[in-house]
Amino acid sequence: MEDNSIEYTTYTEKTLEPVLALIRERFAENDVAIVQRILENPLRAERPAAGDVVLVGGKAVCFSAMLAKRAWLGSKSYEVSVGAFFSKSAAGCPPEYLLDVFDLVKSGGNQSDLMLGNTCIYRVAALARQCGWASGPASWETTRYAILKPLLFASLVAWRKLLKRPQPPAPDYRPPSPDAFFAKCGELEVHHDAMLDLPALAAFWETYLATNQGLVLSRTPAELKWLFEADISKRKTVFLSLRRNKIIEGYIALHRLPDSPRRWRVYDLIALDNNPERLELLLKGAKNFLRRQAGAITLEITGFPDRIQPLIRRLFPFKIQRGYNPYIWIARRPETAECLRKAITSQEGWFFGPYDGEYCL
Repeated sequence: MEDNSIEYTTYTEKTLEPVLALIRERFAENDVAIVQRILENPLRAERPAAGDVVLVGGKAVCFSAMLAKRAWLGSKSYEVSVGAFFSKSAAGCPPEYLLDVFDLVKSGGNQSDLMLGNTCIYRVAALARQCGWASGPASWETTRYAILKPLLFASLVAWRKLLKRPQPPAPDYRPPSPDAFFAKCGELEVHHDAMLDLPALAAFWETYLATNQGLVLSRTPAELKWLFEADISKRKTVFLSLRRNKIIEGYIALHRLPDSPRRWRVYDLIALDNNPERLELLLKGAKNFLRRQAGAITLEITGFPDRIQPLIRRLFPFKIQRGYNPYIWIARRPETAECLRKAITSQEGWFFGPYDGEYCL
């Protein structure tokens, strides 16, 4: 007799393999390592991974992958759960299962002041809104991109469409010389960091918080090391810092898409005071860096507030429009909900980007 028993649970050794099996079935083998790293997060003691899993007959049908972090609104900190939601196809995952996952009761996620996340599945976003979650700003609905090498881009499109052949493999990127810079304005220069400069990043984050007025997710050196260090060493992630006399005033992290290695994506971007001139210098430096790499053709970016959208549209002139808003959020505690809601919906009070969703995983 077929086992159709339903179990609502959290991440354990028992649920790890069913969750990874769902990832393989629904997405790709490349995503397995990401989810496994979340569940085995070395920051668990300080910032435990959270999430609920629904098992039917011992097989996972949906789950949430949330990382516990802190957010700062001015000088006040809040507990935040941030990440993504996954499910089987509509036929394999009835809505009531997902509704339970959005409650995040068993994992303790309902104790967070704020929950942020995104999903690549329309029905998941729609069900979240039925549970009281709100949509993110409209910029989440669009992925903008820049073509770094137009002739190579056209030749590869022709290779795929006309010759019906897979594209030739993309080479790894070549680290530049240590003294090279990729954008400059006065004393400010954009440099490639072959490894994370943790003391300089700690000083940057302390300075950022000292003048912060809006809502921003934590970026401590320990968090950045966990998120980026392994992929930097494997040349899957590029980390560029904006420096004035060796002092970091901002950074940008670029990640190579595993299933399309000629495409790169902005995973994080931040600068002191969220200053548009600093942000522009970082974005220009990122494009200049990738133009010198044989294996890079496009750079993509999603999110960010309206006040810097003119800059993003100028530097990333092409776009891919989704048919829905993939970003969802909810303020869970009544005593903090109103001030967090105002910060998020005003946009002026929230410097948001890909780091505020699944890319922080």
